[in-house]
Amino acid sequence: MDRLLFRTLENLKQKDFKTFKWYLEKDNILEGQKGIPPSKLEKADRQGTVDTMILKYNNEGALELTKRILKEMDMNKLESELPSSGPKDKVEEGQTYRTFLNIFYTLIGNPWLRKHAAPPADGQTHNRGTWKQAYHHNFVRPPVNHTPKLKTQDLTAPPEEREGRRVAALEDLKRYAVDITLNRNSAHPNLILSEDGKQVHDSDLRQQLPYDRRRFTTCVSVLGEQGFSSGRFYFEVQVRGKTAWTLGVAAESIERKGEINVAPDDGFWTIRLRNRDDYTALNNHLLYLTLSQQLYKVGVFVDYEGGLVSFYNADTADQLYSFTGCHFTEKLFPYISPCCNYGGINSAPLIISPVNLTQ
Repeated sequence: MDRLLFRTLENLKQKDFKTFKWYLEKDNILEGQKGIPPSKLEKADRQGTVDTMILKYNNEGALELTKRILKEMDMNKLESELPSSGPKDKVEEGQTYRTFLNIFYTLIGNPWLRKHAAPPADGQTHNRGTWKQAYHHNFVRPPVNHTPKLKTQDLTAPPEEREGRRVAALEDLKRYAVDITLNRNSAHPNLILSEDGKQVHDSDLRQQLPYDRRRFTTCVSVLGEQGFSSGRFYFEVQVRGKTAWTLGVAAESIERKGEINVAPDDGFWTIRLRNRDDYTALNNHLLYLTLSQQLYKVGVFVDYEGGLVSFYNADTADQLYSFTGCHFTEKLFPYISPCCNYGGINSAPLIISPVNLTQ
């Protein structure tokens, strides 16, 4: 849903986008609902505006609100392109289909099967119409390269044995743990960092800070102080109590001013949380993630020469997602966004946690 609404707002000229945000501040655009406080919208870009709407009104409410505002603005053509009714069922259907396809891609390990099961390019026909429908609704795109293969014995072994292997595999990666602190000179002016540089949260207040070319000005983000241009490294971030965040690594040359597209093509390899329980990987498209347990701590592993960025539930050793086949050519830095405070809803800090080795 957030992708659909983001594309809608992208079609607005800047002056129309400002008008749209003005309507968002008004009460009773949705009957009985208060508007969004101006302080939440003043500096929000299009993606931030969508995130704010969904956090306050949920998916269905954000969709209905967008349609009503577009009608008020006499943008009937744009409004007509949005679903007119029953969004909940459609969203749930899409999430089910996305889940199936995510599992499908994960299980494909045979190159021949991967080649012949892959969907056609946009606009081409296919003897099975499901892929065309999935493309039309932006439910899925094939991975940029491929997802890691699962060995057959991993699927047939007893649960206890599979769990033991997962834990052992993550423990092996923890040998590459590095000490990360956050770079104050890169932090967005709304962000408050702890004295030791291990915690960060959004204050909802913009600090008056001197200009720095390294500083994010629109995206509420911060980079790690330490950069890596070879080898392997691993770090963990506590996300307990958060309703939204984005984590991963970013290239040194990323754009830091104005609106940013957080995707591999633009130098970002990340996963994110939105709306309390919507987990996605940002692989030049949204790939929805299905988690087996609540996520409190994220482990991030990078193999520079191997072109790999992997994310783990650090408490259960479950692998969340991997970017594979990456071609790194410059320094990589930890990338952390606690996202906006949203009036206290998302006020908990993100915390760089010490890595504990149990073996």
